Amino acid sequence: ASPCPFMAAARVLKKLAMLDVAITGIALVTYCMAIYKRIGVEVSTRPGIYVLLAAEILHTMAYWVVASVADYSSKAGSYFLT
Repeated sequence: ASPCPFMAAARVLKKLAMLDVAITGIALVTYCMAIYKRIGVEVSTRPGIYVLLAAEILHTMAYWVVASVADYSSKAGSYFLT
């Protein structure tokens, strides 16, 4: 069986979504902006960042489960001796 074309598209879209990069950027900018606190500029994260992090974790777990099932079905013939 040939690889699923939808999984190829999912791999590309996963790289383009980059929610993990956005969360890392928010955390880094918040940390770096702490030096401006003494002059009155205060930047902080809100609880929503944890919701985004949880969404990214669940998304990654779901992606790997689906990818492993799709890859298994395309390689199933090599797993069994016939």
